[in-house]
Amino acid sequence: MCSSTQEIASHAGLKPSRHVHLSHLSHPSLFSTGFSRTRDREFSVVDLRSPSGAPLKTQRIDSGTGLVAPLLDAERGIVYLAGRGDQTLRWVEVPASAGQAAPYNEGAAALPFPAQGAGLAPPHELELMRAEIGRVAVLGAAGEVVPVRVDVPRRQYLDFHRELYPPVAAGGTSFTSLPSLQCALRAKRVRRR
Repeated sequence: MCSSTQEIASHAGLKPSRHVHLSHLSHPSLFSTGFSRTRDREFSVVDLRSPSGAPLKTQRIDSGTGLVAPLLDAERGIVYLAGRGDQTLRWVEVPASAGQAAPYNEGAAALPFPAQGAGLAPPHELELMRAEIGRVAVLGAAGEVVPVRVDVPRRQYLDFHRELYPPVAAGGTSFTSLPSLQCALRAKRVRRR
């Protein structure tokens, strides 16, 4: 028997919604995209600690018909919104103090074709000296893949801009088992003597 621990009010529309966990916030939150009662696409941020489950913020995106997939860049707190059939890639910066009054910075980039899907490039693929903070690979209907760069405008690109690049997971181990194995073999030799 399965029981839910908490119910959250989702979008009022009948079409499905998509959710990502905002792991960069200090409190557990969800970012969801879905449809309103009037069939407008919208996004919501919900604080999971709230007993009512009411959204902290709900904002209209547009009146498109395709599902919007949220892609989370947790290190920078940016959610990329890729809609099926859209010719615009949008993104929303969710501040660490997510709330109704907190400003949500938004941006958009035009696509050369209607998108069928999208995915985030890993952080090690970014061009750091060009102030690139994100790259989204967008899939077209004919199978073409176009990378969309998200850059922060800078007056000069000669210096490394540390404030744009928070620490990220390397995706590999910090050490291998070889040093531990060598240490264990040395300890075994010392005990035998």
